[in-house]
Amino acid sequence: MLLIIIVVLVAMGCARLSSARVIPNQTLVPTYARDIAPILNESCVECHHAGGIGPFALTHYEEARSKAHAIAAATSDRFMPPWRAKPGYGGEFRNEKILSERQIATLKAWAEAGAPAGDLTTLDPPPAFPNSRWRLGEPDRVFVMPEAFEVPATGDDIYRYFVLDGVLLEDKTVVAIDFQPGDSTVVHHANFFIDYEGRGRKLDADDPLPGFSTQETGGFMAYDGAGAIGGWAPGVDPYQLPPEIGMYLQKGGDLVIEIHYHLSGKAAVDRSSLGLYFAKQPVRDYIEGLIIGTQDLDIPAGERNYWRHFGMNVPAAMDLIDISPHMHYLGREMKAIATLPDGTKQPLICIPDWDLGWQNTFVYRHPIRLPAGSRIDAWFRYDNSSQNPANPNSPPANVQWGWQSTDEMSEIYLGVVPKNFADSPQILAASQLSWWESATPKQTPKSCR
Repeated sequence: MLLIIIVVLVAMGCARLSSARVIPNQTLVPTYARDIAPILNESCVECHHAGGIGPFALTHYEEARSKAHAIAAATSDRFMPPWRAKPGYGGEFRNEKILSERQIATLKAWAEAGAPAGDLTTLDPPPAFPNSRWRLGEPDRVFVMPEAFEVPATGDDIYRYFVLDGVLLEDKTVVAIDFQPGDSTVVHHANFFIDYEGRGRKLDADDPLPGFSTQETGGFMAYDGAGAIGGWAPGVDPYQLPPEIGMYLQKGGDLVIEIHYHLSGKAAVDRSSLGLYFAKQPVRDYIEGLIIGTQDLDIPAGERNYWRHFGMNVPAAMDLIDISPHMHYLGREMKAIATLPDGTKQPLICIPDWDLGWQNTFVYRHPIRLPAGSRIDAWFRYDNSSQNPANPNSPPANVQWGWQSTDEMSEIYLGVVPKNFADSPQILAASQLSWWESATPKQTPKSCR
């Protein structure tokens, strides 16, 4: 996962060989065969292989040698691997992509030494990847947009819903979900729903274009007959649940996707698809999705430190399985903490340097138990100044909550397993209350950087 080469190379100038330099506590100059290949195979080639989502492969020596200085620069800056959660804050995540300081130093020393090969005959074969565009292998069931949607070159962002081909003919337990944008240059993000009452099909039939829109953007999410089952954003890994946990879908439902199209200045044609992976054996628990957040955003032009605080009171015991924060371009950092009934503070996640291009669903290696009476609190910071290189407005303009990519959002998606299934309705009701209780923090929160 080592992207962005051209800019790095231009900034560095032509690659120069320098005298060999060793890293601390290492007397040998690093070589590809002995030191570099194991790092790349473990942390990079999952995306950087032939047919992968990375823009180039890093599975063989010559491929890595030609990118040695760019690899060193991108990893030293921690731009790559693309992992934005602070290590050690909130426990371990199952899908962590983190290089140690020693690994980063090794990559740098190898580049500065001229990227020596070492004894390539000692190399193990590179990891094998499924001959498929799906990173988890071919799904058990693929649902595709019935027809392509034409995205214009210019204009406002478009939110569009599509009822996918096919229905669930029997009850299924889903353990993983992956999404393939038809044209990633215009697909800003997507949300997935299961519709048990056919409302999506009725709306689609009344709309002359492929798919349909609702009177209010995002309105399908408020429809009682539709359940949210996941989402996708740039940089996100396939959604894969821990062992013995699944998502239960009853037969007869339509899969509906909501796609946010951000126009790129060039006309595009999109036909996205959704892949589901089913449990091969019974699971122990079933996950449910919650969203907490606030729409109370009014970020003044030029403001560098605009904070919002929101939270949720936990009415019944539940296990927190995964967490997914969401902001747009002005987002700079966020953190979330749970306070247990005895006053103990349990960090949940910290993202000290938010990047809209690398969002993710962070799945805990070990679920976090939150007893009844616990409290989840979250703090989000925004930078609406000209010093924020991601600011979409020049000069900066006032920004409020909204569905356009140039608007802002402040929310967290939570995957939870209630200790008792009967408690699900009151847990859902508590999450919905969070949207009415947000506030400006009484004092600036301490950064988790």
